[in-house]
Amino acid sequence: MSGRTRQPPFCGAGTQHMATSKVPNEVIVMVAREQGGIPAHLATCANPTCSRKATDPHHWLFKRSSGVSRTSLTPEQVLHHPYNIVLLCRLCHDTLGQTEEMIVMCFRYKVNLGIDILDWVDELLKQGLIRVRPDLHGVTYGKT
Repeated sequence: MSGRTRQPPFCGAGTQHMATSKVPNEVIVMVAREQGGIPAHLATCANPTCSRKATDPHHWLFKRSSGVSRTSLTPEQVLHHPYNIVLLCRLCHDTLGQTEEMIVMCFRYKVNLGIDILDWVDELLKQGLIRVRPDLHGVTYGKT
């Protein structure tokens, strides 16, 4: 056997693996189901222009350093909520993960699944779990 460490079956070599993520496994399973994969290694990247298998959970709207209220008892309620997680391939995660383009793409992806992200954000504000609405780069809040 070579000196390489053995990877879980759903992970490609050289990736930040779902198995080592801080995202709870039950959230990864829920999001993987949304993205067509149970078990998780069958999920495809959430980027619609990519056809690779998903390997990395991505906090697309709220980051650990963002406006999640640190006074709340469990900021993980927001950070690791399935609405805040998409699964990406390593290449998309590395090249697009922190871009406006990826935020808008993830927003559209979740909305196309029937998830009302804007109502979720409004509810988080009401509960005091976030301090400010995140910038969705052109997507507006409120009912019209």
